[in-house]
Amino acid sequence: MKCLIVSCSHREESESAKVARYISQSLQNRGHHLHLHDCGTHPLPLWTPDERVEHWTAWRDLEPELTSADSLILITPEWH
Repeated sequence: MKCLIVSCSHREESESAKVARYISQSLQNRGHHLHLHDCGTHPLPLWTPDERVEHWTAWRDLEPELTSADSLILITPEWH
């Protein structure tokens, strides 16, 4: 199974990233194919109707991984 894990925190070395790496390693040990995207080191743009090419570069890099994945795991931070 091909899995995409996205750590959604925009902070570097966040707890979300640590959880994502743990899950990633655990699934790899079980023979699954993984792609881990950490928004702390590779932020995704906030959605806007602006279609500037440079604004969407990060999304275009992630889109093929998303469309080919069998599963998607989102690790989202909780504040307050």
